[in-house]
Amino acid sequence: EYTGDGGANDTRLRNLIRSTLTDAELETTIDFIRGVRDDAVYAGSKLGDIFHSNPEIYGRPACYTCYLNDQYAEFGDGYRTVFRAEHAKRRQIVFLGANDGMLHAFDAAFWDTDDNRYDTGTGTELFAWVPREVMPTLDNITFTLDQRWTVDGPATVADVYVAPDSTDNGGVFPRAEDREWRTLTLFGERQGGRSIVVL
Repeated sequence: EYTGDGGANDTRLRNLIRSTLTDAELETTIDFIRGVRDDAVYAGSKLGDIFHSNPEIYGRPACYTCYLNDQYAEFGDGYRTVFRAEHAKRRQIVFLGANDGMLHAFDAAFWDTDDNRYDTGTGTELFAWVPREVMPTLDNITFTLDQRWTVDGPATVADVYVAPDSTDNGGVFPRAEDREWRTLTLFGERQGGRSIVVL
């Protein structure tokens, strides 16, 4: 997290973006990431252009095969009987990549218990993620209108049965009983880079 005090975190961020950034340039770049944009350059736009990244909306667990088979029910953690039942009314989120260097997550809807349906959502940004490979382009994106491909690939959201930590279990990793259902978002950069990010 950027603190602006010249400490270790600030130095690390500066080195990931461009080591020769001045303090003022680093602060402006961090402001850009946070959505504070120069109106003279960005004409009030808070979001970078979206070219190849299609919005992906995800709410309740939606793996049809997992549901039919109630996968991993034998471990007391069945997809249909446990995971989907617990998360059937969870918040809907829209994920999409933009050429401002970020994968964005927006509130799409909450379950309205009074109306027994999803509301229309707020569209509020919940978070944004900047892949490490994209960070060296941030200063260029911040200070110029040059078109840069960054997070240009589509996002995919999936429910997976994984071990959430990397504890070694005597060479047998991961044990089925150590796994649990998690919802992951996977995205790439297409022409923006070669990395694949999983959140």
